[in-house]
Amino acid sequence: IIPALLGILTIPLMYLAGREFDDRNTGIIAAAAVAFSPFLVFYSQEARAYSMMLFFITAAMFFYFRALKSNAVGDWAAFGLLSALAFWSHFYAMVIIGALGVYALFYLFPKFKNDLNSLKPLAVGSVLFVLICLPLILVTIQLFAKRTESAPTFGIQGPEIIFATFQQISGSEIALYLLLILFIAGIVKAFMMDMNKGILLVTLTVLTFVISYFLSYRIPMQPRYLIFLAIVFFIAVALSYRLVYSWLSTPGVV
Repeated sequence: IIPALLGILTIPLMYLAGREFDDRNTGIIAAAAVAFSPFLVFYSQEARAYSMMLFFITAAMFFYFRALKSNAVGDWAAFGLLSALAFWSHFYAMVIIGALGVYALFYLFPKFKNDLNSLKPLAVGSVLFVLICLPLILVTIQLFAKRTESAPTFGIQGPEIIFATFQQISGSEIALYLLLILFIAGIVKAFMMDMNKGILLVTLTVLTFVISYFLSYRIPMQPRYLIFLAIVFFIAVALSYRLVYSWLSTPGVV
């Protein structure tokens, strides 16, 4: 029951994250995509940690989007706490958390140069994350060293992990090609609206796949480890509505 409840609760969280990233319509479409994704429905029915990780990462990203705008201590602290819970749920959450951290430093760097005090809210969130995860970080490092002593005996390796992840999130090969078109259209629209939004979506996607590509030759890699990529994928897909909306301005588009 716990994975099912967390999977259901991720739907409204996805709406909030999409709305915070862009607007209400983006939130509605992204939430609908989460609700009907066969991949996410499947892992909401398994007694594993994947729906829990997705739940905490989605909540963390909601506060992350708020924090980028407000740079408030409360938002960064909530992001740090929820990211820590996601990492405790599954070790691979560290990939998306690291990518979010890299982008935050890039985005806020101009503020840091002019005022070092503006670094404090992000520092609070980072320290909170490290304090909560310190025992787990040490165990993860030891486990990673043990698992990488020899080549993986199962899993997907190399570029195939990218295709397999998108295909499983989409649900079928036909849906994959349709959603990939909308995904690319959404990223293009993000760059047209606000370059920083486009850079964020590209950064999270590219860093996740680059890290996963290299790790696939060291540890067994499965698309389910990248379940959090559904957040980025569906937000970009949802953004594509704006392109259609510019040609056909009607609520029916949503």
